[in-house]
Amino acid sequence: FTVWGTNGNCTIPSTATGISANVTAVAPTASSYLTLWPSNATRPTASNLNFTASTPAVPNAVTVGLSTTGQVSSYNLAGNVHVIIDIVGYYDPATTGPAGPSGTNGTNGATGATGATGASGAQYGRYITTSYTLDSTGNVGRETSIAVDGNGNPVIAAYDVTNNNLKVTACSTPTCSASTTTTVDSTGTVGTYSSATIGSDGLPVIAYYDQTNTNLKVAKCTTSTCSSSTVTTVDSTGIVGQFPAITIGTDGFPFIAYYDPGNLDLKTAKCSDLACTASTLTTVDSTGSVGYSPAVTIGTDGFPFIAYYDITNTGLKAAKCGNASCTTSTLSPVDPSVSTYTGSNASVVIGTSGFPIIAYEDLTASDIELATCSNASCSTSSLTTVSSTNAVELPDIVLSPAGLPIIAFYDGTATNPVIAYCLTVTCSSTTELTADTAGTTGDYISAALSNDASPVIAYFDTTNFDLRVTKISRTGWVTNDWGN
Repeated sequence: FTVWGTNGNCTIPSTATGISANVTAVAPTASSYLTLWPSNATRPTASNLNFTASTPAVPNAVTVGLSTTGQVSSYNLAGNVHVIIDIVGYYDPATTGPAGPSGTNGTNGATGATGATGASGAQYGRYITTSYTLDSTGNVGRETSIAVDGNGNPVIAAYDVTNNNLKVTACSTPTCSASTTTTVDSTGTVGTYSSATIGSDGLPVIAYYDQTNTNLKVAKCTTSTCSSSTVTTVDSTGIVGQFPAITIGTDGFPFIAYYDPGNLDLKTAKCSDLACTASTLTTVDSTGSVGYSPAVTIGTDGFPFIAYYDITNTGLKAAKCGNASCTTSTLSPVDPSVSTYTGSNASVVIGTSGFPIIAYEDLTASDIELATCSNASCSTSSLTTVSSTNAVELPDIVLSPAGLPIIAFYDGTATNPVIAYCLTVTCSSTTELTADTAGTTGDYISAALSNDASPVIAYFDTTNFDLRVTKISRTGWVTNDWGN
């Protein structure tokens, strides 16, 4: 279909090269998926939206390029489905005119008298952003997940769209000025929805979705660059394993929360070893359609806490596990439908209070929201809108040493990655920084905290189809004093 021109209440100019949209599948007659792509390109094998028969409306945020005639094609694998495409923005090449000639300098005036010394002002530092392109081999760098190893060097898992593979980029410096990229799994279409962390042995471990076999898989690196690894299928019961979120339990072994689209449930896998070759699988929540895009961390009691999207009730929900394997849990609605589609793409940390802090999307309002929990199960919480100026999405939260949230997200209007430094625990006020302005960048963003307490983010360069990273440093501050 043609995107250029007037569509509903908006007009897309013929100079537009891509769109950002909320795509919703309504009343599907079969379990299937949708793919959108530029009409003059070959249809990719990756999906933009997955759904099952007779489910409620299933939304997802989609960024797609346009053909040279301003057209987008769509593909539905099976059955019939109504598709709603809400365009929230478009990409347009920026143009800059030549700089004009410099004017002549005027003569200096007489020096005035010295004024009185003013009062001392507040001490603020200077932001320094260091950015690098890490992988530019084909269409790479989507669905990133970043972690920092014991040496302070980032490790990034990402999906290679060109080859349908899982790739890992291991940086050898804290700024990623040098790095090694390795294809970790190339068996079929693998590597979507990757989630990376550092194992108790100091080496990376990645959970991801095997789209060919519709399974949950784990790759345990046996070297710091992941030049060799142990790959394990963790759950193969039906269509299972989308949107995995991985963390390390108090026993030193991985714990994974993930979405079971076949049964519309939230599931977990508690690994029994470093490589997850054996695990305990648990269905944590099966009430309605639940478990989409979960986030996981370990609570102060040593048991997992999971934040996730309740599709049936269109709200944010939490599960506080009652043991290390999450075979028992307490389920709580956290933000039960402030507006439609509130709670997807959650990210969670444990605050200095010992209680969870959750960043998540309000897809309808295109806002970033924050829930500051008042107890371990998050049955009560304080809710704050963090950023609502533009169409923003995909938040990832880390905690400063001062105990204040730092939230990275994609600004879909400005098409750049943004860092929001919360000035209070509840994020009632923030300082925002655009981290990279080199073209259209910042989608599929993920964040981690370096050993020097500086945020480091990985994301997709939509202009060049590359993987990029930016480390944000500050000068003129007390060490480890971000956010104060």
